[in-house]
Amino acid sequence: MDVLSNTTKKARKVHICDWCNQPIIKGEAYEVQRSISEGVFCTWKSHINCEEVFDKLNMSSLDNGNGISESEFMFEVYIFLQHNLSDVEFEKLKEKDLVYKVLSIIKEKK
Repeated sequence: MDVLSNTTKKARKVHICDWCNQPIIKGEAYEVQRSISEGVFCTWKSHINCEEVFDKLNMSSLDNGNGISESEFMFEVYIFLQHNLSDVEFEKLKEKDLVYKVLSIIKEKK
């Protein structure tokens, strides 16, 4: 995969984050990566917080050259939370709050 550009944009309409599959709401800043993979042009949109979790959990080390999928990203988020929360705390989390909780735990550990 060859990355052509990485930019930060402000959403003019609702998009879906390619990491967490949650909405990027109108007016929210988000990351856009444009790349070419096996001759196919790709655009990847993501929350800034999802990009931060990707970096903080060192997910780039999982990349075998084809990038990381949404399911791989979310698997790492789930594993991190299961190791850092009780079962009761984990079960109370809503899907949309998982990434924010990871960032909260990382900041508490500093």
